[in-house]
Amino acid sequence: MSLVGFVLFFGLIALWSVATPPFAAPDEPVQAVKAAATAHGEFLGRGTADPAKILFQVPGTLARAPNPGCFAFRPTVAASCLAHWTADDSTSPATSYVGRYPPLYYLIVGLPSVITSSTSVLLLMRLVSAALSAVFLAAAFVSASQFCRRRWVLLGTAFALTPMELFLAGVINPSGLEISSALCLWTSGLGLVLRDKSQPATRLVVWSTLSAAILVQLRGLSPLLLAVIGVSLALVAGRDRLRVIAHRAGARVGLVAVAACSVFSVSWVLFRHGLRVQASGRPVSSDAGSLAVLKAAAHVGLAYTQLIGNFGWLDTPMPRWCYALWALALVALGVAALAGRSIRLSLLLAALVVATVAIPTLLAYSQAHRVGIVGQGRYILPVAVGLPVLAGYAASRRLERSRWSVPGMIVGGVVVAAIQVTGYVVALARYRNGTGHAIWTLDAEWEPPLPWLVGLGLFVTLQLLLFAWWLTLSAGEANAVHTVNVREMGRRG
Repeated sequence: MSLVGFVLFFGLIALWSVATPPFAAPDEPVQAVKAAATAHGEFLGRGTADPAKILFQVPGTLARAPNPGCFAFRPTVAASCLAHWTADDSTSPATSYVGRYPPLYYLIVGLPSVITSSTSVLLLMRLVSAALSAVFLAAAFVSASQFCRRRWVLLGTAFALTPMELFLAGVINPSGLEISSALCLWTSGLGLVLRDKSQPATRLVVWSTLSAAILVQLRGLSPLLLAVIGVSLALVAGRDRLRVIAHRAGARVGLVAVAACSVFSVSWVLFRHGLRVQASGRPVSSDAGSLAVLKAAAHVGLAYTQLIGNFGWLDTPMPRWCYALWALALVALGVAALAGRSIRLSLLLAALVVATVAIPTLLAYSQAHRVGIVGQGRYILPVAVGLPVLAGYAASRRLERSRWSVPGMIVGGVVVAAIQVTGYVVALARYRNGTGHAIWTLDAEWEPPLPWLVGLGLFVTLQLLLFAWWLTLSAGEANAVHTVNVREMGRRG
């Protein structure tokens, strides 16, 4: 991991933490309850009349936190409607419908609630979550820079990091860490399975192991997502390459560690019913046919805008040009990947595209009659972030030294930075005055703890510094990974 990268990513995510009003993120009130309870040693809680909810004893400050319902799902309403929040040193009961999730994330993020009962506890918990994601994001980009043909891989990694990930990483929600650890696994794992066997791979083994071990313990669906990523990386490698990796002592230790974490996570999910969700989705008629239900569930799998950026309680989308431009960049990466002329990689990319739509669609379909149509685009992001990374690698096999390589890096980096800044501005404006008001107004109904102009100036500055650091990674030649030829591996396999 690069310290510079960590500082830059932590700064950007922390600014999202500050700019987002209390509990103005999906499920954050119940996520905070689960985190505080876990940090105080209450891992299991007690069942309630609603099988999806668990009862915990938590600090009164969080148990009596204001309800964000006055502005959640109501984009025209500013966050100023949120009731005044006061600290409470007592302990009070509170329920959480994520109470059955594995405990690792919550144990770490909830630590500030052990130290303080002030209303600043929410921001402190967010910053802990931000730091965790920043570690893996920095490691992901450094791993992407280890390829000898690194520019296109780094470009793909940049487009894998959507504004939605930075937003989720800055609030109390395991999805942020799930996505960032998955991105690290994609870049580190890809470097590991493609690395020339004569080169040491300690760093890649460590980060592949750590990211996989963390990823599998975050949410009920995390073991499935890890399995998809693992199978994808194995298909890239081929049998011969997997045999080489299996003979490395470090890789064997890593596999054992990941297997142990996977067994724990799967056992927790099964025995604690970690896949049980609250009946809060869009209702489905009891006499609806299978095709009608599948069509309704497909809206979950096709929630492209939620992969790129839809903030708050999914009530604050970005301008349409942001989605169009990001989609255009991904299509361009896909076309460039085809130029790499690797049938194996092309088929794998196509299969992953299908998986990012099919998995959330089928999951929503499977429980539609019981809880309604439930699901969000962010649930499949750990798999989806691998698409631009793999596409970048496939493109690099033919285009790394083309005249379009450097201009593509610069244009791509500018597009990413512009859309990241736009997302931050749009979300901030929505909470200051609600939608439909001038973005740059100085007179707002709600203001973040950090003056918004200062926050915006810092965000733009950090984006520029991140762009410069990213270009530096693409230019260096030291410690490059000389990867084996995928086409030759396919012939041998």
